Amino acid sequence: MTRIKIRILAPIVIAAFVAGIGGTAAFNLWKTDSTKEPAKYSAGEFAGQANPADIRGSYTFSDITAAFGVPVADLARAFGYEAEKEPGAVQVKSLETKFAGIASEREIGTDSVRFFVALYKSLPMTPEESTGLPPAAVEILLAKAQLDREKIEDLRAREVGTVAAAAAPAAEPAPAAPAAETAVKTESSTDRTVKGGTTIANLLDWGVAQGDIEKAVGAKVASPGVTLKDFCAAQGVEFSSVKAGVQALVDAKK
Repeated sequence: MTRIKIRILAPIVIAAFVAGIGGTAAFNLWKTDSTKEPAKYSAGEFAGQANPADIRGSYTFSDITAAFGVPVADLARAFGYEAEKEPGAVQVKSLETKFAGIASEREIGTDSVRFFVALYKSLPMTPEESTGLPPAAVEILLAKAQLDREKIEDLRAREVGTVAAAAAPAAEPAPAAPAAETAVKTESSTDRTVKGGTTIANLLDWGVAQGDIEKAVGAKVASPGVTLKDFCAAQGVEFSSVKAGVQALVDAKK
């Protein structure tokens, strides 16, 4: 049998490889871009439909519109991106940076979009306990979604940005001392739940090693006084993507 020399075989392999790519491209089978197609419900009434719980931070508003039919305009208005030149190009993970400074126990991020889409389309989804929504998102859902009394109450409780003291009579302002007491909030020594307001110092006090925190986020801690959420935002990391891992570190120290 005649042996094919390497210098003859190499061009043949390269030519076959190029031809293969060309052929698949011609038939639209070669794709270099990943598709944003969420997982589907596997059973029950909604089997086969896209599951909003699978929306990820890399999804854009246009991806969500394509997968779930929620208009880009409603997504942009709900989360404060109406002024964007191309709101459809907004990535879900940008919410964590946009709302990083909110003074609330509730957090607005990727899970907020999942929850909004689920209610908008009347699809089942259990949000995280700390998940919040901007007032505009709540307003849209109350106007367009089919919500029972229980869902409306839960939705109202998750609204971030409302003034809790709005119902108090103007002639009877709150005394100065109580107001000062409620103005400062610190993490309870017994409640070791990782939230948006949890600081790096809190985590260190709870026994989590600084090195483990830095490993979870992928950056060096410069100031222990910064919140974990703001620290993640500064590094371009989704808070929701590291929250569970950091919580596990905290739980391991109990």
